[in-house]
Amino acid sequence: MVTMKKIAELCGVSRGTVDRALNGRGRVNAETAAMIKKMAEQLGYEPNPAGKALAARKNHPVIGVLLPSEGNAFFNDAIHGMDRAASSYAIYGLTVRYYPMKGYDVDKQLHLMEQMKGKVNALIISPIDDVRIAKAIDEFVDAGIFVVTVVNDIKSSKRHCYVGSDYFNGGETACALLDALLGGKAKVGIVMGSRQVLGHCERL
Repeated sequence: MVTMKKIAELCGVSRGTVDRALNGRGRVNAETAAMIKKMAEQLGYEPNPAGKALAARKNHPVIGVLLPSEGNAFFNDAIHGMDRAASSYAIYGLTVRYYPMKGYDVDKQLHLMEQMKGKVNALIISPIDDVRIAKAIDEFVDAGIFVVTVVNDIKSSKRHCYVGSDYFNGGETACALLDALLGGKAKVGIVMGSRQVLGHCERL
């Protein structure tokens, strides 16, 4: 079995340098990192799942999930998916904490985000499109917390990534279908969720 110690010996570096290079845990000279990765590939190195689990448990990874899911069945499937994924990572000591809220109250969302500070390593949030929420997300990112927006986005923030629909494209598709069905002549009424949600506005 190939170990990090063996790779370190062959590359003439410390085991810690090998760990950082293979797991992206710190700065390693680009040439050194490339040499280490090439050596690991040549030797057929595979990380030890048990070792990774023990290392992860020391960090007590906690993901905070903030969704407007109270009274909103739309989020049931998303939460179910998160629960399934979380169970797959239970061996790593992963904990998921849910912070549900009802509707799109900026002050309420800010209050829940404040409660999370110092308690989570990552944040999954369906944000309200408001400058105060964007600022709060930026504070999380600046503190080293990985932030993923889901279902709704907030592009004015430093969030790391967005998982959800292309709402503008969805709006265009809906209108194209209406045009095809109605021949371009219709009086259309639009029912939408909230103008405080970027996705809803993009779809409109």
